[in-house]
Amino acid sequence: MIKTRKKIFVRFTIIAIFLGLLPLVLVVIGLFSAMENQFTRVMSENYLQMVSALEDRFENSFRSYDSLTKLTYYYTTPSDSVFSIKNFYSTSFMHLLEGGSRSDVEAFLNNIMNIDSSIKGTHFITDESEFHMDRISAYLADPDYYSEIVMNDTFDPTSRYLMIYPPHDTSYFAGNTATTFTVARNYFDTTGSIIDPKRIGTLFIDVDIEDLRSIADSYNAAHGETIVFMVNGECWISSNEDLEGLRFDPASLMKKGDMMFYDTDDRYQMGTYIIVTHSALFSSVSFLYSLSWFLLALSAVLFVGGMVVLSRRLSKPLDGMMKEMKRLEHGDFDISLPVESEDEIGELSRRFNEMSRALNEYVDKVYRSQLSQREAECTALKSQIYPHFLYNTLEVIRMTAISADDEKVALMIESLSEQIHYLIGPVEDFVPLSKETDIVEKYVFLLNARISGHIDLSLPSSAINPMVPKLILQPIVENAYIHGIKPGSGSGRIAIEAERKNRKVYIRIMNNGVGMTPAELEAIWKRLRSDEPGVRDEYNWKSIGLKNVYDRLRLIYGEGFGLEIESLVDVGTVVTITVPDKEYEEK
Repeated sequence: MIKTRKKIFVRFTIIAIFLGLLPLVLVVIGLFSAMENQFTRVMSENYLQMVSALEDRFENSFRSYDSLTKLTYYYTTPSDSVFSIKNFYSTSFMHLLEGGSRSDVEAFLNNIMNIDSSIKGTHFITDESEFHMDRISAYLADPDYYSEIVMNDTFDPTSRYLMIYPPHDTSYFAGNTATTFTVARNYFDTTGSIIDPKRIGTLFIDVDIEDLRSIADSYNAAHGETIVFMVNGECWISSNEDLEGLRFDPASLMKKGDMMFYDTDDRYQMGTYIIVTHSALFSSVSFLYSLSWFLLALSAVLFVGGMVVLSRRLSKPLDGMMKEMKRLEHGDFDISLPVESEDEIGELSRRFNEMSRALNEYVDKVYRSQLSQREAECTALKSQIYPHFLYNTLEVIRMTAISADDEKVALMIESLSEQIHYLIGPVEDFVPLSKETDIVEKYVFLLNARISGHIDLSLPSSAINPMVPKLILQPIVENAYIHGIKPGSGSGRIAIEAERKNRKVYIRIMNNGVGMTPAELEAIWKRLRSDEPGVRDEYNWKSIGLKNVYDRLRLIYGEGFGLEIESLVDVGTVVTITVPDKEYEEK
């Protein structure tokens, strides 16, 4: 062992001299000649990423309002179910033009405004009528002023795309003055000619400019950068407020040595620019020059002292290894040798650690296997007793309710009994979709009987009735109420639809609950893709329903089938199950 220590010490000393101090001197000398170019390249990449990220956020903001104006194609009045495009026009705006109720349109404008807190006002203008709504009142202090802003030379009544108007104040609303920009979309009567449809009117949405300003403010200008956000050649947002509202070329702001980084979007005719002055950008480089020389001198002084300390500490891991090896000799495999090098000691330590881990895993695996076997035996014994006892008890309660003329309680007991029989009854890997929806209908019946709100359930047509894995709908419907509808008003709608397409069946479970944020949706997907069956508390596993459905679909059908989740906050959630098109055949 003495020879080994000597070999390691000699090798360490040689490597430390030639690969320590000497390369450090060479690196510092070479770094001085290339530092400015390298710094420029790195900073350019960073600024390109920054401006691209800002542009993406601005574009996403416009895209959200683009999508919002399209959502009106699925607008639902309080007295009607989900409308088709044709029904939307015929029962909403067309109905109003023919002498219908004005409150429908005002309710529509109010719903659009409440989707996003940044929306300050909504307007729908036709050739004959105007409708206005803001967060305080629907009273326009100056109706002509608003028409002058939006119904100008840039307004295109034939456009089918999102139209954008620059920032302006909202003094036309009594008691609600703010700076907003406006997005607009024309709506056409598609019940007539598709080639040249008649324009019904135009929806205008006033959005608080602070929604965009917060995006620019989120960028930390560490080097005195100038940020400019332009739409249609006009500056909307800038870190230099004197530039806002002006039309100019951002390159005109640059001086000799300055750098400009930009990203544009042709769809909305907008662009984001970051202009950095040369003096601010390279102010830290001169400091780095001095710092490098100082560090080189300090390293040379510390190197000699460090060599002495490291050589003395070299024998410490060897002594520790000998102690751990003695424990191994006495049958203690739970050892962990420190791996502090890539030499012979490090390799030996890794091998012993791997052997120790393998032995511990084997012992743990055997132990868990024994526990699982005992738990399975206990479960099997209990499962022989529970079904008959539970069925007989429920039947006694049901007959008691019938004898007392309490039909509602009898129906509840009968529905509960059928659900329990479906759950713990004869094992069936696959059942027709109609049987799954029947159990869901009974579940919602029991749910409505015990909650203060009310759940409306819509089931698919019996024309599409494929074979599906057992118990794939009820856990999703349960989640729709608990996590979607219950946190809101407690009442809502759950719709189940089935569609046959390309030799597949798409089953969609939709609810109009509170919806989920992207972060919440990502957390669900992380849980679904994990190896854990759910979330474990101090008693048992919970939140396993959706995870169970996801795993079973993936194992049964493989790629191309399974489960997808889409959700929008304050709109709702859609879960889509894709299975092969294998129709159920009655025998």
